[in-house]
Amino acid sequence: MSKDRIPYLKTGALLLLIGFVSTYLSCYRPIRMAENGSASITTSRAIIVLSPLFFLYGLAYIISPKFVEQHLGGIPKEKPSSPSSIIGWLFSIIAIAIGIGLMVWVQALLNQLGYKF
Repeated sequence: MSKDRIPYLKTGALLLLIGFVSTYLSCYRPIRMAENGSASITTSRAIIVLSPLFFLYGLAYIISPKFVEQHLGGIPKEKPSSPSSIIGWLFSIIAIAIGIGLMVWVQALLNQLGYKF
């Protein structure tokens, strides 16, 4: 493994961790609380929508640093950041669309369990 790849691995691991924790706190935990009949539950639509973005960016940083450099702008501390390409924007839009689908699913499930979302 080259030393150039280490900052990408660290960034990717951090983004994956943020993605997992935010998905757990905003999706999994509220659903389990609702299934157990909790008096009230709390979740955030914005966090639900952004969770897949963190997760997919984390995977991109770990799997393909070259893709990140070419399309997502790279890591700004190492060198001047370049703007995202069209592919980078599409990658982000797809991740947010997945997040919106996840939000709709969580909302429907919570409504089905008798909670207002």
